[in-house]
Amino acid sequence: MSENVILLQNIMTEKNNFSPQYERVQKMQFILNDMINTIQRFENVLNELESKQDSLQALTRYYGDEKWHQDRQSYDEGKFPEGKDYSVLGEDYTFDMLIDHHQLSIRMLEVATTMIKHF
Repeated sequence: MSENVILLQNIMTEKNNFSPQYERVQKMQFILNDMINTIQRFENVLNELESKQDSLQALTRYYGDEKWHQDRQSYDEGKFPEGKDYSVLGEDYTFDMLIDHHQLSIRMLEVATTMIKHF
């Protein structure tokens, strides 16, 4: 159980024992701790995503390229070992991931805009 959940449970348990002012401070402390943790987790994931942009560009260039078509043909001819994942040679998986990436990029811009406007 996270520290924030325990803190929130403590606030609820203590609710009748302390002043509204104390309850407000505890609630705001919970929000602060929760936001700090959320921002740290997001920053870690954002750093990871940012570090993979060169790899994403390589995949984007490969997808639909002549080499991709040659590799797909070799796969279709049974020239690759069985039991491995070759979803990169399909059209749907890569396309869907690229669409997800694009939509996430737009969402991050929208969230960032809201964050800046309300700061």
